[in-house]
Amino acid sequence: MTSDLDNFHRLYKAVSNDELQLQFQPVVDSRQRHLAGFEALVRWYDPGSGRMVPPAEFLPFAEQTGLIVYLGEKILDDACREARLWNRLGSHTRSVSVNIAARQLQDSSFPDVIFDTVARHKLETEALRLEFPQVALSGEGAILDKLQALKARGIKLALNDFGRGVSSVHILHQFPFDLIKLERSFLLDMEQDDDSRTLAGGIAAIVHELGKSLAVVGIETEQQAQIATTIGADFLQGYLFGKPAAANQFKAL
Repeated sequence: MTSDLDNFHRLYKAVSNDELQLQFQPVVDSRQRHLAGFEALVRWYDPGSGRMVPPAEFLPFAEQTGLIVYLGEKILDDACREARLWNRLGSHTRSVSVNIAARQLQDSSFPDVIFDTVARHKLETEALRLEFPQVALSGEGAILDKLQALKARGIKLALNDFGRGVSSVHILHQFPFDLIKLERSFLLDMEQDDDSRTLAGGIAAIVHELGKSLAVVGIETEQQAQIATTIGADFLQGYLFGKPAAANQFKAL
């Protein structure tokens, strides 16, 4: 059995040696099904064990130990580099979404890290979207100030997994998110009963009334895509539109 210290050193070494790689999953607009952007997802092939380590196995540990700050900066840097390349090759600006952990947002230097990375890669701010979990929003005052500073510089902001646990419309109104991502259980429930579709449609109406957009994730079938579009989703994401893949798979899009 390995100790936490051993796991820490193993993960730190993995980040330093570029063993963690990004894959990107397409996001499409719900009406035309045109490519709108990508979500960056981290993957780790551990040569020591010879296996792919599931994100659910190493990301919580990285956040618990604080290593997520170092790892998060690496993910952000790599994602911005790829976004810059895509937008130089293509005729349309496509955003890349990067997931941000609560521990990163709590760091006092977080906004400066974002601004410095965007500037270093000469990336248009509209090409970057940061996704935050609801748990990251505790301590409203300081967090709100950071999010407003990012928004003021043109960085797009998304709220992840809205509807998981205790969610509040207050969050939608208080924080400057431009995109709300509906928790995947809503999609599964909407396939089963009308009440769930009515509830999701009500959330979509509130989101739109506040001038924000709604995304539904985890879509695997055309039926699910049609349901999500019917309730008012603006963006769709899931295996139906593409599995996560290396960046070079999307260069020609």
